Amino acid sequence: MPAFVFSLRYEDAANWAICKQSGLIGVRSSPSAVRSAAQVRVGDTIFVWRGGGQRPGSGLLAMITATDRARPAVNAPWPDPEIYTYVVPFTLRRELRNAIPDRFPDNRRGIRFGIQNTDLQKGLRPLSPDSVAKLTACFSG
Repeated sequence: MPAFVFSLRYEDAANWAICKQSGLIGVRSSPSAVRSAAQVRVGDTIFVWRGGGQRPGSGLLAMITATDRARPAVNAPWPDPEIYTYVVPFTLRRELRNAIPDRFPDNRRGIRFGIQNTDLQKGLRPLSPDSVAKLTACFSG
């Protein structure tokens, strides 16, 4: 089953509370993220990431499950609702107490999780099986 990474910009860190309250993640108007949103199916795993490099609170935050396919972002619940093209309904599976960061030497693939840094900047992207295994391991035990 496919899995994805959903990224919040560091500046939008407060949006995670709105996501949890509304049960929605918002897909920005990036062509890559819009293509990825069209691939999401009920039951897919989505890992939540807060961007920001090495700043406090950046990194892997949570694991969620899509409860429906992406749908148009009508009345998106976040500030600046017009920048969202789609929303994806979800349920929260697990949330980490502290975000787990990664390092991206030369702005490339992350050392810990193997995710391409540019994929994290696009908002929603599919993940490789190797990255899924590494991310999932953070929630076991």
